[in-house]
Amino acid sequence: TLDLPVILIVRPKGTALTLAAVIKGMAEFRKPSHIKGVILNDCSKMMYAQFAPVYEKQTGIPVLGYIPHVEGAGFKSRHLGLYTAGEIDDLSERIGMIKDAIKKGIDLERLFRVCGASLSEADYKGKPEKADEGEQKPVIAVAKDEAFNFIYEESIDSIKDHGAEIRYFSPIHDVKIPESADGIYIPGGYPELYADKLEENSSMRESVRNAVLSGMPVIAECGGFLYLGSKLADRDGNMFEMAGVLPGEAENGGKLVRFGYAELSSEKDSMLIHKGEKFPVHEFHYWDSTENGSDLTASKVISSRKWECGFATDTMYAGFPHLYMAGSPVLAERFVQACRRYSKGE
Repeated sequence: TLDLPVILIVRPKGTALTLAAVIKGMAEFRKPSHIKGVILNDCSKMMYAQFAPVYEKQTGIPVLGYIPHVEGAGFKSRHLGLYTAGEIDDLSERIGMIKDAIKKGIDLERLFRVCGASLSEADYKGKPEKADEGEQKPVIAVAKDEAFNFIYEESIDSIKDHGAEIRYFSPIHDVKIPESADGIYIPGGYPELYADKLEENSSMRESVRNAVLSGMPVIAECGGFLYLGSKLADRDGNMFEMAGVLPGEAENGGKLVRFGYAELSSEKDSMLIHKGEKFPVHEFHYWDSTENGSDLTASKVISSRKWECGFATDTMYAGFPHLYMAGSPVLAERFVQACRRYSKGE
C-alpha cells in the first residue's frame, strides 16, 4: 500500500535449504512483493556462513546478515500478549544487547543501499504541531501506570495537536486526578492484574467518580472501561470495587472476547461519534462485563456480525473498542472541544 521496501525476517533453524523455497515463495506469491532483502533471525554465525550464499543464489534476494540467539534478550508473554515496556526493569539493557547483535551481524550499509536510502537520510522529522490559537489549553489527565498503559502515542499526539495539554497520573499510586484536569482519558491495560491495588486506592476511585459524574469529559477504553465499572475480578476470580461510575461487574471470560477490527457507529450524536458516522476500532480482551453498554454498534467489516456496545453521552465515551485518534483526528478534536467547554463552565 505504501510502496515501501520490505526486509523479510526469517528463522532458519530446522529448515536448512527448504528456507530458500519459503523466501522465494514469499517474494513471488504476490507481485510486487517489495521484498528487497532477508535477515536470518536466531541464527548462529556458522549457520549464516553456510546458508546465506545458498539462499542468495537460489532466490536472487540479498541476505543482509543475521541476528544470533541473544540470551536474556527475550520478552515473556501472557494472556494479552507481551509484557509491557513499563514492567520490564532492564528494558534498555535488553534493547542494547539486541542493538549490539544487529551491529555485529547485519550489513547496515548494504541494507540501506538495497532500500534505495542512505544512513544519513534515515532521520525522521515529525509533523509540526498546530499553531497555538491563543486560547488557554484544556488539561487532559491521562492514566498511565502498571495497570493502564495500552496507549497509542499517535492518539496522544493528535490530542496535543488539537490544543490540549497532557498531564499523566496513576490510578494506583496517586491520591486523586490532577487538580487542573478538564478531561480524563483512561486507556486500556491490565487492571485485572492490579484490581486489589486499584480498590485500595479509594481516594482515587472517588476522585474519578466525582469528576465524571460532575460532567467532566472522559474517554475510557477497554481496561479503562473496566475501571469505571462497579466491580472487577482478578485472575483468581476475587471481586474488587472499582470507580462505580458505570454498572456492571467484569470477570475473565476464559477466551478472547469479540477479538479483532470493527467499525463503530451510532444512531444518535454523542461527544465523539455522531449519528451515521463510522470509525475503525479494535477489540482485544479476555475479561468481559455484565453491562457492556448499548449506545453504539460495532460491526465486522468482512462479515454480517454486529453487536451493541459502549456508553456514549455528551461527555463520555466508555467501552471495550480501542480508538485510534491519529487515524480519525475528528475524535481528538471533539474530545478537546468538550474539555475546553468544561474548562469554561459551559
